[in-house]
Amino acid sequence: MPLSSPGQRNITKRLEIFVLKRGAMADSSAANCSLDTFKKSNKSALVIIPPTEVWLQIQSIRSIHDRAYKRWMPHINLLYPFLEDDQCGHCFSEAATMLSSTLAEVQQFKVVFHRNSFRGFRHGKSWTLWLKPEVDERSESSDATDLQLTDYSDVHKGIVELHGRLETAFLLCDDLRTISGSFTPHLSLGQFRPNEIETFVAETRSKWEPITFAVNEVHLISRKSFEAPFKIRHSIKLHE
Repeated sequence: MPLSSPGQRNITKRLEIFVLKRGAMADSSAANCSLDTFKKSNKSALVIIPPTEVWLQIQSIRSIHDRAYKRWMPHINLLYPFLEDDQCGHCFSEAATMLSSTLAEVQQFKVVFHRNSFRGFRHGKSWTLWLKPEVDERSESSDATDLQLTDYSDVHKGIVELHGRLETAFLLCDDLRTISGSFTPHLSLGQFRPNEIETFVAETRSKWEPITFAVNEVHLISRKSFEAPFKIRHSIKLHE
């Protein structure tokens, strides 16, 4: 075979140097992403996401009333803010590996949203309407008239136990519990004025069809900027 020309050899040498530098940068990035030294970010979260086949009723409300509709998928936050997702994805990969071990023995469970699952957080002159995860349909009463928007009792045991296990694994990610004094699992639907929320809930409850789904995995999600939509980066299965 003919020998390569000096020009070809120079190009090959430059490519080799480029590859070596990229590899060193990747190794350095990975080293800087130790879970012992990670930073929290509001652009990352660990969440439960209902399957898309049960989104219709939820999204029909969120598309009109939730200012975060375009940025967040329907979700229940487990840890937020969470580990900062670096450009190379090393930090999230390390977190996913740790989560696989942490959740190896956590059993899958069921979540139900029925006509009495509507709840609200009061924020001065506005409300955030949300769905309270239920264990089953038994808490639904056909003749219930009390809206009970601020009844946060009887939280979903499976989600609370899952959150506790995750918080123990990621000790710095305790914001959902410490800010309000307790962890209240919820799926946000939108923002309302005080004089409109009760009417809206009463009308919506009258035509609400129960939603039931299995929680068989949790998801690591992140976004590139505060205006960008969240995307799933890793999904971690629960024990069957």
